[in-house]
Amino acid sequence: MMSTQFKIQGGTVSDNAPRLCDTCRYGVVRRGAAATTEEVHCTGTGRRVYMPVVECNAYSDRTKPSLREMEEIAWVLQTDKKRQEIGFVSSADWRRQHDERLLPAHLRRS
Repeated sequence: MMSTQFKIQGGTVSDNAPRLCDTCRYGVVRRGAAATTEEVHCTGTGRRVYMPVVECNAYSDRTKPSLREMEEIAWVLQTDKKRQEIGFVSSADWRRQHDERLLPAHLRRS
């Protein structure tokens, strides 16, 4: 009898892979005094999570700034053709002057 072997691209998920909910923007992890007392909730899906999630297509790393946070701290290079000046303005000042967000609608996620 001939056996068939498959090679999985990227390998298989390891049992000791870090749980994504611990660093996900949408993950809420509550632990009790006992090591076995733990509750994980995903605010992205609105559901309780019963397994250690190691791969998720809605994962958003809370250790890195979100797009919204980056827009808040951004400085915009602005040119003034009348005065022939070039300079930076804060994103808040730019929004007040232009009454819109920094990124056009077609580039925003939500």
